[in-house]
Amino acid sequence: MPTLDFPSEKDWNQIYQQSTCSNFYAQLNPLSESLKSEGGIGLTGIEIDELLWQLHYREVNIANSYVFLQYYFEKGIPDDEWRKTGDRRNSIKYFPNFKEEHFIIKNWFDYYSDTFYYQLFSAWDIIGHIMNVYFNLGIEKGKVDFSKAVSKVKQSNYELWLKLDNILKSPPYEKARKLRNDIAHNYLPRSVGFTVTTKITGNTKQIGLGIRTYVTSKEIVKNILEILELFQETIKIIIEK
Repeated sequence: MPTLDFPSEKDWNQIYQQSTCSNFYAQLNPLSESLKSEGGIGLTGIEIDELLWQLHYREVNIANSYVFLQYYFEKGIPDDEWRKTGDRRNSIKYFPNFKEEHFIIKNWFDYYSDTFYYQLFSAWDIIGHIMNVYFNLGIEKGKVDFSKAVSKVKQSNYELWLKLDNILKSPPYEKARKLRNDIAHNYLPRSVGFTVTTKITGNTKQIGLGIRTYVTSKEIVKNILEILELFQETIKIIIEK
């Protein structure tokens, strides 16, 4: 894939320092201390320490992805108007305001925003692992995720469950979860084209054709900023448990 350039040290520092990601490191020590208060120094304490390192690695990846996606976003991606009727009858022109460089910018923005969602939800699942160990939730390790841990903790800490459940049910989180799921399993939210739908009623099969929903780069960035705040709030809630 062709590239334009990469963020300079000045660009990197400016984007990072102005982002919520810059608060990650400051939260790690209070989080560690809050979990050690009852975790002890045995195997449980060792496992929690290892999971905290895993959380830290993912937070580094989140910050890296964020800096890159924001850097390319700030170069300008004119996709608010992402389609219009073409010159021929019933024809569609996608990204009518794009020049060649905009496709390159968008390709890199898409790559790093996709990576961001992978890394952020991976970090949320690590928090689920930490909860599973700390609260002895009994979820099989290979099946732990953040949502399951939140659901399970209701039995032992209702107040904590209520706060974390509010995050799970918040519109930004639900939108991010759908975007992440589509990125991994369905049509990419930032891709254009057609969608074929099939509806079966009794012995009748109906097939429809429609234009796929497109998520603009501004919508992606708005959601990313919102869920970064929710992620930090998640850690704050765990610290104050």
